[in-house]
Amino acid sequence: MPPSPNAPCAAGLPLEALARVYAERVRLNPGARALTATMRAHGAHTLLVSGGFAYFTTRVSEDAGFEEQQGNRLLDDGKFLTGKVAEPILGREAKLRALEEGVVRFGLALSDTLAVGDGANDLDMIKRAGLGVAYHAKPVVAAAAKTSIAHGDGGGRRQNQHRAWRPYRFALSSRLPSHGNSAAVTGSFTIRAWAPADTEELGEVFRRSVREVASKDYRQAQIEAWVQAPGEITVWAERMKNRTTFVAEQNGSLIGFIQYEPPDHIDMTYVHPERQRMGVASALLAALENNARERGVKLLNVEASVTSRPFFERHGYIVLTPQIVQARGQDFLNYRMAKRLP
Repeated sequence: MPPSPNAPCAAGLPLEALARVYAERVRLNPGARALTATMRAHGAHTLLVSGGFAYFTTRVSEDAGFEEQQGNRLLDDGKFLTGKVAEPILGREAKLRALEEGVVRFGLALSDTLAVGDGANDLDMIKRAGLGVAYHAKPVVAAAAKTSIAHGDGGGRRQNQHRAWRPYRFALSSRLPSHGNSAAVTGSFTIRAWAPADTEELGEVFRRSVREVASKDYRQAQIEAWVQAPGEITVWAERMKNRTTFVAEQNGSLIGFIQYEPPDHIDMTYVHPERQRMGVASALLAALENNARERGVKLLNVEASVTSRPFFERHGYIVLTPQIVQARGQDFLNYRMAKRLP
């Protein structure tokens, strides 16, 4: 949207009209949340800079998962818009300046940057960035960009990229190479089948593992939504009963568990934060895979968190697709992964 020093057509509009426009007219492109979440997971910093109005860019930024936003601020008298826009006006130069300031702020080279835009006021930014992308852009912008996207995924795959959350579809574990395939005793801990008396203690393992291990990869609001997901202890117990669960026990205390949901899904993998780097997750996974082989399972699937993805990759699981799942109002990036059992 081009910069607007004044917006006389908006003069006299009640402030609630902006909320109505946003609710009724603004829609994110399919895959927008998945894109920003994937970038953040790989260390990128995301910034939305628009010549449009900050009322909308703020909300688009929050909904899409950008870390920062800049937009032009409409002035009001407390109840109605005045038709004026606050200085300075953000336009073509502001977009380029935001890119260059980001390079300095984060200690980057321009070759480390990516800029996406569709209009003439994006041209300087697109040309300056290490990778400039014209997205459904005007011909002059597409001709100047290093990369152009003219077609997006608005069809069937959208449902795979953003769908309602199925509880506990996160796997979290220590990041260690395998310590063998023993499913009985490994080092100083024992792997055994779950018993009903284990349920409450495993809930504490789950909560501490999420809060103290996954917090480096997810925001605090996401962590709190995650730990609340299992619900009451009775729900947790019922879930354990209806799945095949293996636990790791050390000196009478539970230090980890893994859960298998027939016919082929690894549902939960958690290790106590004070028992990381002991091969606990590897032993639990070996026990589960051995059990799956005995059942005749040929392929195992898991929806791995950002934290646990490297662990599963080391154990032979391959990424099928990244996806965004939802829990208690929060979007989470995780990875659908699979492994063919020998």
